[in-house]
Amino acid sequence: MKAKKIDLSGYPTGQLDEKGQPVTYDVRKSLVSVLFHPGLQLDPFQVLEANELADKIRIGGDTILLSEQEYAKIQAGLKVIKGCQEADVEFVRRLIHAEEVELEEVEA
Repeated sequence: MKAKKIDLSGYPTGQLDEKGQPVTYDVRKSLVSVLFHPGLQLDPFQVLEANELADKIRIGGDTILLSEQEYAKIQAGLKVIKGCQEADVEFVRRLIHAEEVELEEVEA
């Protein structure tokens, strides 16, 4: 079984906040936003499915493994997003170029 490995750790955007402190890009929050993008026009069943994946992202560690079906939901969200900015480059790179890993099945 194959999965996509995505780095959820934040990264510096190169920008400063109003207090002059470096701004860290919130990868986890942005990834959840991709799942619920208005351009997807999710129906009630799809929004519940998206929420299950969002919960997995919210509680995950610094990396997450996504099944092919889960990754397809991320890709669908990326396809409807318009207006990306320079700070989004690393985020988009992590998603589009996510490492594919082979998972071994464990017998119970």
